[in-house]
Amino acid sequence: MSVSPCRLGFAATDTMARTAAAADDVQPELARLRSRACLKARDFLMQKLYSLRKPKTNIQILQQNVLLRFKYLVTFLRRHAPDVLAEVRACYVETMSRVLKQALQGYVSSLAHLQQDIAGRGDLLGAEEGLAGGGGGSFFGQFGGGGGGAGAAATAMRNRSSVFSLGARAQVLSALETTPPLIIHQVESSGAKFPHERLFRSSHKLLMDTATFEYLFCNEFWSGDQSVFADIFAGPLHVMEEQLQQGAAAGGGVGIGIGGGNFGGNFDAIGLLLMIRVNREHQVIMVGRCMLTPSTTH
Repeated sequence: MSVSPCRLGFAATDTMARTAAAADDVQPELARLRSRACLKARDFLMQKLYSLRKPKTNIQILQQNVLLRFKYLVTFLRRHAPDVLAEVRACYVETMSRVLKQALQGYVSSLAHLQQDIAGRGDLLGAEEGLAGGGGGSFFGQFGGGGGGAGAAATAMRNRSSVFSLGARAQVLSALETTPPLIIHQVESSGAKFPHERLFRSSHKLLMDTATFEYLFCNEFWSGDQSVFADIFAGPLHVMEEQLQQGAAAGGGVGIGIGGGNFGGNFDAIGLLLMIRVNREHQVIMVGRCMLTPSTTH
């Protein structure tokens, strides 16, 4: 014999059913079947959630093809066993937060090895005191006005020509929504290196797409309980904030290192401006996906 929400609801809400003489005989059986159904639903969902923790699991496929098929179990538990649902919810939040945090952390760390050095502490229009050789390291020392001589002036001019040139770097702003993140093993095999803004775009594109997919899944599977998504992404967002803070603290400069201490301080002004534009365009994309409200992008 199986129990269904219809029978439980009918027995609980229908006045005639509650007052019928047979109710005293049926209610204990319904309660027993309800407890058994809740226990089976819990065990089944927990088994599926534990499978998300297995290495090399395609989580999104499992979510779409397996978990969503049984979202009615969440509705059943919410109605008849909220304490059991809280346990299942906690398991899902803990699992997905850890999996997504580790994945994002590993991806960002791998990007650190793909960085192309663009600018250093000396590649400035106006240098700090004592930075340039010769005449006191003043602004004019960068143009050969100090004791550095003509050779130092020529080197400084050549560095400024490459450091402060936009050139093809503006292509990072093209097709931001459709261009996928860098695939680490493919890039490593080719030996390619990229400037800061490409790595920044790639890591935040991955974060943006992952957040979008997880938000939509949580909204459907957990019946609109947006707190599940917020609890899950507290960990991944902390990874990105931590990397940015470490980059800002390492070595001075404009400090936007994506890989934390591995990237060090950043003196690439063009890269900083491009990353600001990338971040702004990503906000617009997230508004279009209904993940942000327009007021949060100002």
